[in-house]
Amino acid sequence: MIDSSQSPRLLRAVEELLAHHGISSACEVTQLVSIGDHRQYRVRTKTDRFLLKQYFQNAFEPRDWLTAEFNFCQFLHRSGMEQVPEPIARDENEGLALYEFIDGRPLRRGEISDREIDFSIDFVREINLQKRRPEARGLVSAHRAMFSVATHIRQVERRVQMLCAIDPVNSYQNEAQHFTQRELATSWARAAELIQEECSKLGIDLDAPLASDRRILSPANFGFHNVIRTRSGGIRFVNLESAGWDDPARLAGDFFFQPSFALEPRHLERFRAKVFADLSNYEFELRRSEIMLPLFKTHWCCRVLEDFIADSQPNLGGMETQERGLPWLSPVAAARRILNSGTPDFELRRAGDRQ
Repeated sequence: MIDSSQSPRLLRAVEELLAHHGISSACEVTQLVSIGDHRQYRVRTKTDRFLLKQYFQNAFEPRDWLTAEFNFCQFLHRSGMEQVPEPIARDENEGLALYEFIDGRPLRRGEISDREIDFSIDFVREINLQKRRPEARGLVSAHRAMFSVATHIRQVERRVQMLCAIDPVNSYQNEAQHFTQRELATSWARAAELIQEECSKLGIDLDAPLASDRRILSPANFGFHNVIRTRSGGIRFVNLESAGWDDPARLAGDFFFQPSFALEPRHLERFRAKVFADLSNYEFELRRSEIMLPLFKTHWCCRVLEDFIADSQPNLGGMETQERGLPWLSPVAAARRILNSGTPDFELRRAGDRQ
């Protein structure tokens, strides 16, 4: 039965989309858990099931989410890659896209082993075996991609300053501001100085954009929060609306510091060692990535706190939504955990070099 709570306009658009592509009429349209600003539905016909995504734009974000995700998935499937949902049909006017329905469940805490890490590594490496195909040039940049170190630094600096400057209206925001001013801002000031010093030693021009041949095709927002465990035990990668051309250092940082799952430092090193091995200047890119890791650590601390502060009714039992922190921690505890994770060896080596 079609869910009568769905808007008539949506239901008409779904019927037209199915009919236009020769798919039998929907018997059931059920809303699923939403991801970010987009809604997801399971569409059941007499013979099949599909995933329907409804994309929304806002005045502050010009990215065409539908086109970015549909084209990226289409590119991968045409390259023989089936680790992502197959794109079936789209309606740009209504902001709708129909995908293969993947039968499975999200990953759970405690399920991340070397096997899952290697699935992710192989996925990224296989994507980038295709990046020289002519069709790849038509893919957009990843969401919020930045291609110079200076641009990355300026963005993180703005985020830290904005968190320091908030006017707290409750005790939870006061706690977040206190953490930012006393811990995060101090850590970031040291990290920003070290990043600039190390870039100078390596001969990296902070303002120079990363050359196009050094960029990678990235799933973006990449991590195990966007993975489905299939009934056969494999994993498939979903929610690729942020995907596109990106800086490999950012991909490594986001993969490790994205807060929904706690990864171990050895996972980061395994990921970087294998993914960066395919880059033309392996040692240089590995070192550049190492230098920038504290930047992405700070970025994710800010992301967790920004979402928390934006909530009018904070969830004190732990943030349950996908990008707001480790589900079993409070937002400030999640940000503190990120801040204290990942790159102590880098920071100690840099401090030792300066003595």
